[in-house]
Amino acid sequence: MMNKKRNTAWLLMPLLLLQAWWLYREAEKQGKAKWKWGLWGLTQFPTPAVAFYVIHKWKE
Repeated sequence: MMNKKRNTAWLLMPLLLLQAWWLYREAEKQGKAKWKWGLWGLTQFPTPAVAFYVIHKWKE
């Protein structure tokens, strides 16, 4: 059971880092709160990316 949790963590960590980096860059391009979006991107997956898309990208 412990081994399965470790495998999940190793899969989730790169996804969270990639998502946080992408959110930070996109928010910076649009002049939004880049640190807020980047930090929120580190907390869970994929809710922050979906929220960013709905709030900022969908309006375009």
